[in-house]
Amino acid sequence: MEFPEHLLLPYIITNVVALLLIFLSLNKPTTSRFMFVLIFLGYGIVSLYFALTGHQVLVDFFGSVALKETEGFIYGPFAENGSTILMILAAYQFLTAAFIAYKVPYVRIGVVMGVVFFICTAILGFGSFIPMPLLAAIALLFILAVNYKRPIWFVPKKEIRQRKKSMS
Repeated sequence: MEFPEHLLLPYIITNVVALLLIFLSLNKPTTSRFMFVLIFLGYGIVSLYFALTGHQVLVDFFGSVALKETEGFIYGPFAENGSTILMILAAYQFLTAAFIAYKVPYVRIGVVMGVVFFICTAILGFGSFIPMPLLAAIALLFILAVNYKRPIWFVPKKEIRQRKKSMS
């Protein structure tokens, strides 16, 4: 199968973003962690949207760019039960975001869930903008190096006081 020309720009953008996530994970793991929370929340919202409004557009898109090995799944079980599959996928993506946003050991569980998600989407072929899912999985693994003791939304009181002083 030949790479569709109309997907070239999204392909480049998603892969550049994945490379930036690797860089961010190595240098600013907490910021990268926050970005992955937003990414998985976004994935969950999109999956929920297509589950509720109709999944045929996804069947048409992924079917047209699928590898031969995954065409059977897309035109078979996914075409017939797409809404159910997408609802389960949305719940998985929301849980992944929640776990990544919390603290150890939940961050680790969320990272494993995210890596599994990215590896599973990589088999979709051109539709997943490969190697983006694999690069994103690597970036997720890099954030495991930090032992997160607090949820991502937690800001210590000392830091709040310092911010107030610097603003006045």
